[in-house]
Amino acid sequence: MVFAHDLSPADVTQLGRAGVSGFFTEGGGKTSHAALVARALGLPLVAGVQGFIKHIRTGMTVIVDGGRGEVILEPDTEIQGRFADRAARDLVQTERLARAREAPAISLDGERVHLAANVELLEEIPISVELGADGIGLFRTEFLYLERSTLPTEEEQYQHALSALRAMNGRDVCFRSLDLGGDKLPTSVRIPAGNNPALGLRSIRYSLWRRDVFKLQLRAFYRAAAVGPLRLMFPLISGVAELRTVRELCSSVCAELQRDGLEHNPEVPLGVMIETPSAAVIADLLVEECDFLSIGTNDLIQYALAADRQDEHVGYLYHPLHPAILRLIKQVTAAAKRAGKPVSMCGDMAGDPRFCWVLLGLGLRALSMAPRQIPRVKSIVRGTRIAFAEKLTEEILGLRTEDEVEEAVNRVMKERFPIEFTEETS
Repeated sequence: MVFAHDLSPADVTQLGRAGVSGFFTEGGGKTSHAALVARALGLPLVAGVQGFIKHIRTGMTVIVDGGRGEVILEPDTEIQGRFADRAARDLVQTERLARAREAPAISLDGERVHLAANVELLEEIPISVELGADGIGLFRTEFLYLERSTLPTEEEQYQHALSALRAMNGRDVCFRSLDLGGDKLPTSVRIPAGNNPALGLRSIRYSLWRRDVFKLQLRAFYRAAAVGPLRLMFPLISGVAELRTVRELCSSVCAELQRDGLEHNPEVPLGVMIETPSAAVIADLLVEECDFLSIGTNDLIQYALAADRQDEHVGYLYHPLHPAILRLIKQVTAAAKRAGKPVSMCGDMAGDPRFCWVLLGLGLRALSMAPRQIPRVKSIVRGTRIAFAEKLTEEILGLRTEDEVEEAVNRVMKERFPIEFTEETS
């Protein structure tokens, strides 16, 4: 186990590869980028642990329960036995659910739900396929930048994208363009921190500030798209003008590739990530100028509720079932439906089995999540009648607080799916 004040996504990746079995930190939040990487690697991480620094000693026994957000120092024999039993039951359940990986995620009334994987590393793709992913709904490309002191070349990025496409063997791969800045700071480039990095030069804003870096990445993607089914989406778009600027850059890159005589596919589907309140409010305008939408709930929640996902002091405000978040999601899915365009969700909310009926009831039929979350969500989809999910969603849309919504959702889901909702998922 590793205890630290805070960890970067690169720290988690490197330590996980070195054999670390879990993490707990004083800072950060459960949807920080470091926490997402830990979840993808199947490692527990508990953030916002206060007052532990004076009690920690090297070599002591520690239990880190990532599901419940608990850390126990020097547990006695009884507690260790109880957690060992829980881990064994969870393993049996996981293996049972994974046996259905070849079965499609089709509801009891015949609705097909596309379940894809969120990945950061090429090494995650085999487990995604093994666990039944229909495709890659979010490939986070910035990790190619974070673990090195020099910028990756166009050829390196091209080969990286090719490796992903070939590993998926014909399944769709959706790459997110660079999402640098905030807590993802590579040593190879300078990114002004600003007074509030979460609201500053990050994601698509950084890409448009360093167009030379952005265009190299776009060239690699368009070249790789000639080999396999590749989609491309842009993070933290805040308005139509920004989207049009990005599309103009894409067109110019394709023109350059044409002049250079390099094989490429200029018809790559381009999507917008709905992560800002402004994007959600004008989703009807954005969807008319792109090919698909993908709702990134981690950032959408933090910006809509003004609750920094990295700040443990306001973690209590970060709530996916807040009525404002439900209304924003409903607005986005309705806009996509009217336009006849696909809409998916790739934020952390998509992989939480408690929220499955809520999301289906709001109109979503494509969800992307950490690979290890797919079997449980698929099991729920296969035991669902969409009309029941819509009834639950209609009920909670009439409630006024996130606590009321959570109570109603938990009651229905645990009653309907007792096997999927063991004590570990509560």
